[in-house]
Amino acid sequence: MKAGRRDRSKHLHQGKQVVKGLHFYLLLALCIMVTPLLAVGQRLVPEVQLNVDKMSQEAQGKLQNLQQKLQEYIERKKWADDDYRYDLKVRINIYFTDYAPGPPEDKYKASITVTNLSDANAYFEDRRWDFSLRQGYQFQENEYNPLTSVIEFYIWMIYGLEFDKLAKLGGRPYYDKARDIYLQSNRSFFVFGWDKRNDLLREQVGTDNTITREMRFFWDTGMYYYEMNDYKKAKDYLYYALVKLEKVPAEVQSQFLDASYQKLGEALVRVGYSDGIKILKRIDPGRATAYDRILAESGKP
Repeated sequence: MKAGRRDRSKHLHQGKQVVKGLHFYLLLALCIMVTPLLAVGQRLVPEVQLNVDKMSQEAQGKLQNLQQKLQEYIERKKWADDDYRYDLKVRINIYFTDYAPGPPEDKYKASITVTNLSDANAYFEDRRWDFSLRQGYQFQENEYNPLTSVIEFYIWMIYGLEFDKLAKLGGRPYYDKARDIYLQSNRSFFVFGWDKRNDLLREQVGTDNTITREMRFFWDTGMYYYEMNDYKKAKDYLYYALVKLEKVPAEVQSQFLDASYQKLGEALVRVGYSDGIKILKRIDPGRATAYDRILAESGKP
């Protein structure tokens, strides 16, 4: 009897260990599904360009070294972890439109565009921007400045969009950094434009945009594995991309399919999920013929 109880106890213990092991691997699989590339870091490679054609000769002289100073400041700042796996190339264009000389500081108006050169969807344009400058251009990190802080705000937005592609809703920490800058702006004399920037941020992180962010994550990750010829993982992620695509707002759905219907259709067929074509025909009936052609050219039923 005692020996039997010991055996049962041993088997129960082993069974619990197996269950714990299964729980561990299920949790691990879930984590991989949600954050497949979370450990990837990006080294910011900025390209700063200034346009001062509309400025007077006096103003152009004062702005002569600003492009280099901004380039150096952005390159010097630590944006993400040091474990860089690829470069995040960002172009920053600043167009000066107005100038009022000091003292003690010169006041300027300008517009700005900030673009992720590897992602056409990651583009921001802001025409409501004013700031002051004094000669010397002393820019300090972690200190609000009406010139550099606007640039940083949009770079953090670019990082948020990039990390949303690497992990499900993974951009949140970077959107939080953008929000910190917005909050700092409330203590500045230069508040022009910050209401719209805050609206932009709120729209990006709001619950109404969650499904769109999730869809883009599954889409980008699915295509990453597709291009790596890992069709099993690609199929899983593309399936969930379709599930989310059916739920996003009609405008987002239309814009996405206008740009990517061919690539998505071909990828679904090639990874072995031809039923995905049926889903596409249901949500995008105007391109039913195009989807039929993609399926026919693949030679699969």
